[in-house]
Amino acid sequence: MKTKNNLHEIDLEVSGMTCDSCALYVTKALRGVEGVIEVNVPGWKSGRAKLIAETDTCGEALIEAVKGRLQRYGFVSKSYVSGVEHVRM
Repeated sequence: MKTKNNLHEIDLEVSGMTCDSCALYVTKALRGVEGVIEVNVPGWKSGRAKLIAETDTCGEALIEAVKGRLQRYGFVSKSYVSGVEHVRM
């Protein structure tokens, strides 16, 4: 089991979501990325996706994997907003 020190939160800006189904597709897409433990898309209007990922998978490789997965589903991650920070549980 991972502790809070082994997890990071990533806040992504996602474009292309136009309905609730889009938010579900983004959630499904991001859950399939290795190292991602939890996904929260607060709704398509937010244009955001928040991920919790394992520390050892965080970094540019994870961001590129996330962007690639979103593109396969027809969405674009413009940038990651807050970068990578420790999760507080």
